[in-house]
Amino acid sequence: MKKENQLTFHKADFSQYWYLLKDDDISSKVSSFLLKYVSVEAFYKKLLVSYKERDGVKLKKSQKNNLSVEANDVKKTLTYFDISYDDALIDRIFGSQDNNYLDCSIKKLRNRLVHNVNDGVLRVILERYDNINTDLDDFLKLFAI
Repeated sequence: MKKENQLTFHKADFSQYWYLLKDDDISSKVSSFLLKYVSVEAFYKKLLVSYKERDGVKLKKSQKNNLSVEANDVKKTLTYFDISYDDALIDRIFGSQDNNYLDCSIKKLRNRLVHNVNDGVLRVILERYDNINTDLDDFLKLFAI
């Protein structure tokens, strides 16, 4: 396909997303979703660094910056800090299931939104918005936050 045609298709996609995000309610919910998830992940990564450095071996800055967030590591880290948790909650937030938009984890929704935004992922975030917030709030409650 010619680059001019490619540009036209990409502009059309962007226009569609921009139109959706002009809606204040949609924009607010998408922004809130991203901010809350990123905050939860950043908080967890601090715990993960402590867990990984438990034997006195310090991680390099590049290692700290490239930490991946996996459900099994979250469970190990929480166990290390003697924090009780619900397996299903951790899987809903940080799981790697990637079957479809409706059933994927919150982490996968965030990844899809950031790396491949489309109306499908926006629709699912809006449909699951209340449940997403409940799950993220429940995760934070594990730390009495």
